[in-house]
Amino acid sequence: MGHVVNSRRIAEIISGLVDSLESEYEIEDLLISINNMKDNISFLENLKRKRAKDIQSEIDNINDRISILEKFIESTLKDVNRKSLNFPGVGKVTIVNRNGKWTIKDEEKLLEILEQKDKAAYDKVVSTKPIIAKKALDEILDSWEDTGMVPDCVKHEESRDCIKINFEKDIEVEDEVEDVIYDTDKVENEDKKKFDGLEI
Repeated sequence: MGHVVNSRRIAEIISGLVDSLESEYEIEDLLISINNMKDNISFLENLKRKRAKDIQSEIDNINDRISILEKFIESTLKDVNRKSLNFPGVGKVTIVNRNGKWTIKDEEKLLEILEQKDKAAYDKVVSTKPIIAKKALDEILDSWEDTGMVPDCVKHEESRDCIKINFEKDIEVEDEVEDVIYDTDKVENEDKKKFDGLEI
């Protein structure tokens, strides 16, 4: 028997009508929904390659919804003091620490400073275009931060916790229906009870 997902509950979470999950057991429904949304993104990305029409906004919209569900999973794991949970047949979710990232505020100034302070570093991160090699630059900025040499043309986003999800290869969802974008008005309208029991 496949997994049955409460679409109305998912819609309420995405629409901002829910502050927190009732328990960690609800995470399973969120994992299934995220997995199906990712499948939808893959379909849209493949469709985008075959079609001239720009459908990036729809991909961005789904990614935003995934982010909302992932934040609920993360906060629920922290509320129940769990670093990870495994849902057999669905997947495993784990809180991991994602390294902070550097954001370039003034690329021209940064390139000038790199060339003046460390020509080898400049040559390492800049191509003839020039295009900055971000991974190499991150390593250099990390080392500069240790010695207090970070220029004001970059800023550093602090490291933060995030979640890592490993899905089972085949998640069987009964009577899977087409993914739908919900809005708050639809969720709040009691006449829309037809969403109950639908499966994402």
